[in-house]
Amino acid sequence: RMYRRNARLFHDFRAHLRIIRSYVEENRREECLRYLDELGGSGETAGSKVRTGNQILDLILNCKEQEAQERGIRMRVEADRLGELPVQDSDLCAICSNLLDNALEHCDREEPSVEVKLRKRNDLFLLVVRNRFRQGRAGSGDGRDASLHGIGLESVRLSVEKNQGNLEIREE
Repeated sequence: RMYRRNARLFHDFRAHLRIIRSYVEENRREECLRYLDELGGSGETAGSKVRTGNQILDLILNCKEQEAQERGIRMRVEADRLGELPVQDSDLCAICSNLLDNALEHCDREEPSVEVKLRKRNDLFLLVVRNRFRQGRAGSGDGRDASLHGIGLESVRLSVEKNQGNLEIREE
């Protein structure tokens, strides 16, 4: 159901963006926030514990940490003070959100934990997401729409390549 809902949202994405842009251009903040909430994008992050110095990452990490907590998953984040990164915000969102979504979705039920490390050295940005996954469930063989399998990782790969980066996925 979630994947079908997201597929519908994506199908209507341009129309939603036009409405949001209109609200922003007309300084109709409350209507814009209400519309985003209707789309399922509540920006509330109880406590906002993670602070990397990068607004996009802070928002994503705090939302995902709250989601992990609600699902009974321990999420540990280690982050350098990052500030601005040499990656477009839309790519940063695609990379971080999809990796964390996958880690949370396929987390081991007996030892549910996700580890996130973010490092910045000069112009190099390193993001590591680790989780124990359910045996035999690293892929999306759980009855979901097979046509949607791999879309998130494909989005990550494209964003990483666009930014001359490297993506490494390992099972250990």
